[in-house]
Parts: sequence; structure tokens; C-alpha cells
Amino acid sequence: MRQLLTFILLVGLCLLPGHVVSAGAWTAGGDEQTRFLDLPDGFGWSEDEEPEIIEFYDDQYEGDGFFFCLDRSSSMGQPASNGMRKFDVLKKETVEAISGLTNRSVVSVVFYDYRPTPLVYGDPPMRMDGAGKARIISQVMSTQISHGSCLLRGALKCLELAGKTQNEHRTMILIADGRTTCPNGERDPNRIFQQIMSRNTLRIPINTIYTGPQSGSDWTEGKPLLERLARATNGKFKIAR
Repeated sequence: MRQLLTFILLVGLCLLPGHVVSAGAWTAGGDEQTRFLDLPDGFGWSEDEEPEIIEFYDDQYEGDGFFFCLDRSSSMGQPASNGMRKFDVLKKETVEAISGLTNRSVVSVVFYDYRPTPLVYGDPPMRMDGAGKARIISQVMSTQISHGSCLLRGALKCLELAGKTQNEHRTMILIADGRTTCPNGERDPNRIFQQIMSRNTLRIPINTIYTGPQSGSDWTEGKPLLERLARATNGKFKIAR
């Protein structure tokens, strides 16, 4: 009788749905090693695929592909509210944000000034393992302030770089110290907005940070452009303090 009951029990276990038997995998010591979700293939994120969170200018941004578009115009040499040069604050914030990433993320950094071709670190986007992180931090820290601000060229380069990675959670962070002062005529905020939007085929969020004065044409032209870009792409806009 005992043998018959044992046989019936074994047959019953074999007939149970596979996801019931394998709901959890356990080590010999009883610790849970991994747990399987009862989801169709291709649904749900593994832990390694979750976006990371960085702190940047007292705000949080999620992603696994970060594309920094940074202003190095001469006005960034003016003091911030803490007394440091705004450009030094910018580099410090960028380095601290990058330092917190893991090798699940990639990064590109673009510094724009008066030149038609901006300064680029991470083309293609750089994996944030130990070597990649050390390299891009060193490059950011060695960057010097310049003059002029061809914001459009910087933004378009960031969008181009974003297309060179398959990372799922790509996001762009754009900093400007006021209105654009590009000598090649790319100064009209409406045209700049339209060109950036038309090139954002990946539909990635563009988060914008305004570091300029709260008066004059920088405030009336530069800030509204940043607000508009963030709002249109589901990004964040903030004014740096």
C-alpha cells in the first residue's frame, strides 16, 4: 500500500504545470538562489536591465544610456550661487554623476561652444566599467572653458550618439547658460526647437537645465527654449541654483 501511495504521489507531481514546480530554485542550504516569474517570454525586466539613477544638479535622472550636452561658453566662467565658477560646478556635477554608474550603463559627453563641431567624449558611447569611467572623467576634468554656444550642434551630436547604442533607457541632459550665440546663424529658438525635434527619431527624453541669469534676453529666449524641449519630450526642466 505504501509503495502504491508513493507511486501515485510521484505521478501527480509529474502532471503539475511546470511553473508550479519551478516557482523557486533553492540552494542546498535552503537559501533562495533565483525565482522565476510566471510570465510569457519577452515580458518583464531582469534586475540587470533596470535603469540606473544619477544625481545631477540636485535632481534625479533615470537611464542606462546618458548623453550629456554641456555648455562651455564664456559666460560659464561667471560665479554660481556657491561662489564657484559655473563651469567648475558643471564639471563637478558631471563627474559625480558618472562616478555612481555601473557597467550596465553607457555615457557620452558633448561640450558645445562656437565651433560647428562640438567636443565629444565617448563616440561610440563608452561603457562605464572601471577603465571607461576613469577615461571619461579624466577627459571631462581636463576640458577648458571656451566661448560662443552653438547649442543646436551640441544637441544634434548627442542625438546622433544615442543612436549608436542599443541600451533601452537612453536619456539626454542639456545644460545652457542662456540664449544661443552661434556665429553661423543658428540662433532662432523656433528653428532650433524644430530641428532638434525632427532629429529625435528615438523619442528620447531631453532633460534641460538653465544656468543663466534671470533677466534679459537669456531669460526671455534661452530659458523658454529649454522649457519647451523638456515639455515636448517628457523630460525635466529646472533652473540651477
